[in-house]
Amino acid sequence: THALKVDFWDIHEMANKIVAVLRHPPLRKTLREHGAFEVRKFSWADAGKACLDVYEEAMKS
Repeated sequence: THALKVDFWDIHEMANKIVAVLRHPPLRKTLREHGAFEVRKFSWADAGKACLDVYEEAMKS
């Protein structure tokens, strides 16, 4: 993936990643460009279908 990953609970590392993106324009540009490409893989129809599948499976239980 084209993302900076960090442990959800490590707020200091999260802050460091945010600062890195703010201080380094080439990194920011790369993340933005790759993020725009990655987001094209998602659709509301697919998300809705996945959600519906979860509800249908839960109703079977």
